[in-house]
Amino acid sequence: AEAHSRRALQGREYRLGRDHPDTLNSLLCLAAVVRDLERLEEAADLYHRAIKSCEASLGKEHHTTVAVAKDLAAVLRARGKVSDEVRGRSPGAHPPGSQGRPGKVQKQPHGAYGNKTRGLKAALPP
Repeated sequence: AEAHSRRALQGREYRLGRDHPDTLNSLLCLAAVVRDLERLEEAADLYHRAIKSCEASLGKEHHTTVAVAKDLAAVLRARGKVSDEVRGRSPGAHPPGSQGRPGKVQKQPHGAYGNKTRGLKAALPP
């Protein structure tokens, strides 16, 4: 799954560019795969990159940006560090599925952003 996700991301970056909604979807899928493999440092880097892309194209308040911030917060919490920057973005004391326990990351199926990111094209300005 990881190799497939990496190839898909590389292909979309090459063909569509880094800021295209389909590229963002591939990035989020790769981040989820890496998170599920419990490589939290790499997953955090991918989620940081995704947040920057979401904020640039959708804004800080968009539901996809908020969902990615929550996932990043869960990964950082599992690593034992949550920055004030992420804490300020994600509502609630704990990310969904963590039940407030450090080291516990909610695993979502690959493509969990599918419904949200399909709407990215419509949300982007022409």
